[in-house]
Order: sequence, then C-alpha cells, then structure tokens
Amino acid sequence: MSYSQYEKCKPTDSFRGAVGGYDPRNALNQWAHRSCALSRFGPSKEISILDAMAGPGKFGNMILEMNRNKVGGPKIKMSFNDARLEPLLGLQSSGAEVIHSDIRTLAVNSAFDIVIERFGLKDLPYGHLANALDRIRNSLRLNGRLVIADMFAVSEKTQEAAISIHAAEQRFAGRNEAVDGICHIPTIEGWISALASSSFRASVRFTRARGAIELSVFKSWLKSESEYVEKMDMLFSAIADACNRQPNVAIEYGIKLAGTIEKTTISWPYAVIVGEKI
Repeated sequence: MSYSQYEKCKPTDSFRGAVGGYDPRNALNQWAHRSCALSRFGPSKEISILDAMAGPGKFGNMILEMNRNKVGGPKIKMSFNDARLEPLLGLQSSGAEVIHSDIRTLAVNSAFDIVIERFGLKDLPYGHLANALDRIRNSLRLNGRLVIADMFAVSEKTQEAAISIHAAEQRFAGRNEAVDGICHIPTIEGWISALASSSFRASVRFTRARGAIELSVFKSWLKSESEYVEKMDMLFSAIADACNRQPNVAIEYGIKLAGTIEKTTISWPYAVIVGEKI
C-alpha cells in the first residue's frame, strides 16, 4: 500500500485536541470504542474486557466512561494488565481487577469477551508480537475480539527508518534497550499477517495520519534543561540520519526539519485493527 491510500487526519469541528490523548471525541478513540461492538452482547450480558499493556489504565477507563450513562447500555467488567506493578497499584486500590504480567506470558484462558490495547504492542521487539497475540487469543472466549489501536509503518521501504526514529523517541523517554529491546512497528500488512498467524480473523477499521507533533512536546519528560538540550540534539540527529538514509521517510511520515530543533515535526500514522477469535 502507498502513503496516498491513507487518509490524513482532519479534526472534527467539535474536537481539535491531541489525537494521541484520551479524549473520547478524537477519531482513534471513537473507532476503537466502535470496534468493540458492545451492542452485540445485549443489555443483560456482563461484558468482560481486558485493557492489555494498560499502564495506569487510561484507555480502559475511557471506554468505561463512554458507556457509563447510557440508558440500557452495556454492563462492563474492566480488568487491567501491565508488566509493571506500580501503575496497577492505583487501579487495584480503586477496586479494579488487575493482572500483573508481561503480555508475552499472560496465563489466562477464555476469560474475556474483548481485549483492547493502545500503543503497546508495537513497543515489543521484533519477533515477540506472535507470542503476545497467541497469549491474548488464549485469554479470549470464542468469538471474542482483540481491538488494536496502534501505530503502523507506512511501507516496508521506510519501515526500518521509521522504527529507528521511534526507538530514539523511546530512548529519550528513558527506555533501556539492553533490557527491553528495540520496538518494532509493523506495516498494516504486517499487523494483518501476524493476526492471521495467531488464528485471528483480521480486519482494518480505521487508518489515518496523526496530526503533526513538534519535538518540543518531549520537554515535559525531562527534569533539567541541560538534559533536555542534550537529548533533543540526539533525537534530532536520529531523525535527520533516518531521512538521509531513506528520503521517502520524510514524505511518508510528514517530517519537517525546521530551523530550530523544537519546531521539527513528525506525523505518526495509526490504525484500529480488529482480530476476531473464531
């Protein structure tokens, strides 16, 4: 597929906030919620949902909030999973069910109607997605579905360069590649193939290019000005190097190398993909 086949993000009149946030009005969140197809269960059924790789649970809690005041709406039991214990403790203290486990070793069988994940699976190293998908499939009941809201690489030609940029962003945020490995962002075809290999019936529900992000947004992640300047230089160098190695990456990801590092922008594409357990 070529970049021209993907629809660019056009904010609605009612919402012009960050596409990557948890506002239920943004398109990614709306399509993820819609793709859960909660209405197929009927009002009397309690729907068991797992927010996988949940962090502090913002995605799952957003889904709950979107259905909280619906008359005759679904009854949802939301559980939360993460490999890190700390973000789960707050959820547990509020009464939520939590599963402290790496998604690649999730040991739950036929417990959930739906598993949702948002910007998590692409952070797994190359070769690890298959195991995670197998574990997720085992956790689903028959006819259950996995709803993926995540990034994708626009083409195989620029995939390596795009991964190198996102890996640099993650190092900026503190990822230890010696422990966690390097992220791997599949193409759309890669997502579909991986789901099919884990015996899911896959379908793409939504694809768009995310609104441009200025590198200045990363400033809030760091404590000192000196660290920020050093890491910004490193990140800018990684982006410029990727663009030099593969010029098409600038076109496919809307990269604009501005006169100042902070004004450099990049637009990551994202998708909502559904895998059904059949």
